[in-house]
Amino acid sequence: MSQRYFFVLNAFILLISAFPTWAGLYTHLNSGNLVGVYVGNDSETAVKDKIDECVKLYGKIDEGFDEDQYVSSLSIDEITLTLDRYDMDGEFKYLSGTWTTTENICFYVLKASDWWALYDVMGDDGLGASSGTWCVDDIANEATRLHSLSHFSAYQCCDKPTVPAPAAIGLVMMGLGGVGAMKGRRHS
Repeated sequence: MSQRYFFVLNAFILLISAFPTWAGLYTHLNSGNLVGVYVGNDSETAVKDKIDECVKLYGKIDEGFDEDQYVSSLSIDEITLTLDRYDMDGEFKYLSGTWTTTENICFYVLKASDWWALYDVMGDDGLGASSGTWCVDDIANEATRLHSLSHFSAYQCCDKPTVPAPAAIGLVMMGLGGVGAMKGRRHS
C-alpha cells in the first residue's frame, strides 16, 4: 500500500513540475500556434529563417522589464503589453500577460534569457490578429528553467502582389488581339 501511495505522489509531483500552468504560475496562455523554441538571438533575420512567410518587423519592446520593481504594462507606439508578475524571493518574473497592436500582426516573438519562442497568429483567414495573450511556458519547458520575459517582438506579413487569374489574362490577351486587328484594318 505504501509503494502505491509513493508512486501516485511522485506521478503527481512530476505532472505539476512538467506543466507549470497547472501550478498556477501563469494567468494566461499563448495566443496562436507555437512555431518553435530556439536558443540565441531573436533578430529579424533569425525569425525570417524559421518561417516561409515574408515578414517585416512591426515593433519591439525590449526595455522596461524591471525585476526589482513591478511594472504592470509597457507600451511603444504600436504595441501595448500587460505584465502579470510572479514574485520569486523579492525578484519579479514576468511570466504571462496580454498584448495589443494598432494593426494586425502575423507572428510574435517572446524572448526570455537566451531563449526565444515564435508564435503564428495569422489564423485561418490569413488576416492576423491585433490582440492576444502571451506566456513564457514554452520557453520554460524547453529551457527546463523559469525565465522572465525580456523582449516582445511583433511581425506583420508583407503585402503579396496579386497574381491575375487565368481568366483575366485571357481577357487581356483577347483585348490586345482585338486592338491589333483594328490597327491592321486601318492600314489596309
